Amino acid sequence: MIQLGLADNVPTIHFGIKKYFEEHSKISTTSYAYNFEALSQELASRQLDVLLLDIGLTGFNVVSDLKWIVKNFPQLKILIYSDLKEQVFAANCIKTGAKGYLNKSASMEDIELSIIKIQQGDLVLSDSLKSIMLNKKKQDATYFTKLSARESEVLRYLCSGKKNNEISSLLHINDKTTSTYKTRLYKKIGVTNLVDLITKSKSLGII
Repeated sequence: MIQLGLADNVPTIHFGIKKYFEEHSKISTTSYAYNFEALSQELASRQLDVLLLDIGLTGFNVVSDLKWIVKNFPQLKILIYSDLKEQVFAANCIKTGAKGYLNKSASMEDIELSIIKIQQGDLVLSDSLKSIMLNKKKQDATYFTKLSARESEVLRYLCSGKKNNEISSLLHINDKTTSTYKTRLYKKIGVTNLVDLITKSKSLGII
């Protein structure tokens, strides 16, 4: 039986997934976490096969914390389950070591099948993500693939209204580094101010 861990901020997500898998003998949901601190404790105390992880989890840093999980729990297979833009985050998550990326609009049947595939050693990628990853090195790459994982995180926080010092604190970097990322975002997306950055990012579907 596949031992599944679930890390998500939303209690109803936990309840729904737990209830579904209670009736499906191949998968047992044995671990639950509502923030990254709790997830760290769960990973240290339980032997899990697959982790269903929302990268919007409270306290979770997409870049450093995903790397930490992959490094410290190499046997664990990670399936990202998030409503954050696949085009922005998925390729970097896969590159870091996640084995798949599902949008939260996925059906329970899709989630179940993806967990089984990942446990068997397969990657779970949507057709659009496969296309993004295949074209990642082309000169005409999209805005999504031009952004690094850290730039994508900074952009997400900027568009949610966070100030530079707040972003620095959340990502554990200094204010100068945050400003550097912000400048890079302006250049890559082709704007000169924050209002235009947010507006254009939304129009391009980056956020």
